[in-house]
Amino acid sequence: VTLYEARPYLGGRVGGWPVDLADGSPATMSRGFHAFFRQYYNLRGLLRRTDPALERLTPLPDYPLRHRDGMHDSFRHVPRTPPWSALGFAALSPSFPLRDLPRMNAAAALPLLDVRVPEIYERLDAVSAHD
Repeated sequence: VTLYEARPYLGGRVGGWPVDLADGSPATMSRGFHAFFRQYYNLRGLLRRTDPALERLTPLPDYPLRHRDGMHDSFRHVPRTPPWSALGFAALSPSFPLRDLPRMNAAAALPLLDVRVPEIYERLDAVSAHD
């Protein structure tokens, strides 16, 4: 096998590199393994076109997100249906403490609960993640 890379480190899904966050703290950016969460209703609908029972997917009991400080988020008890999936994740996650709610820009966040497809894509595709 001959492996060609544009840079002196591995890229694609095995790549990882150091970055500095806006506050100056170091972090690692990676594009590794990705799970198809049960909450991805549109992806699961697409997969059902060739696999109606989704038998080619391997179910996992959970897909925990483990933080450097030992805290972890879980998807095990998160509802599968939007917008309850987003609300459930936020409510169950130690990453979103209630004390942070007053700092949230509710007007900017409310459109994220709107799951009408394709209208939501047309409305938000040109909006950056930062905005």
